[in-house]
Amino acid sequence: MSSDLSYKLHAPDEALRAGLLVVDPGIEEFYRQVEYMHTEWLYDIDHNMQNILLLDPESNIIAGSMAISSFSEMITKRDCDLVFNGKNFKVFDRVSSEYVVCFQLNGNMFSDRLFWVDLLRGDPPVALNIGLEEYLSTGFENYFMYGWQKAAFMEDTISQKYILHYTKQLFSKKN
Repeated sequence: MSSDLSYKLHAPDEALRAGLLVVDPGIEEFYRQVEYMHTEWLYDIDHNMQNILLLDPESNIIAGSMAISSFSEMITKRDCDLVFNGKNFKVFDRVSSEYVVCFQLNGNMFSDRLFWVDLLRGDPPVALNIGLEEYLSTGFENYFMYGWQKAAFMEDTISQKYILHYTKQLFSKKN
């Protein structure tokens, strides 16, 4: 299994220190400690000795990732801005080109709840009714395996089956 983890420790963003943005204390504490976080792992079944039962014989790669934007990226980069029905959202976790997880920005106030946006469908954001801490802990519980957000928060049965099938085989504590 190959993996990569990068993060940067950082002091709070200038906008936070100046009080220009109102942010939930949990979110502020997170960004007080870490500027951004990106993790990615890949398991190539063909190059490992472990006998893995495949759900799809055409697929020989199992992967996981998380790409949390820095606070300064969320507030300054255009590709972190989403607008739906006049409501502003800031991309927190760019899962893939398929979907993102966002905070809602109302004036200068960040929501303390996260939202799911399916970019391919173009559907309006869906409130996940969870905060940052629950989001991250659920990700860790699911090894950030591809589709974990859909399985955990959108109750997507195909993603749930995929994650359960492979975590039982790859990570012994999930048996």
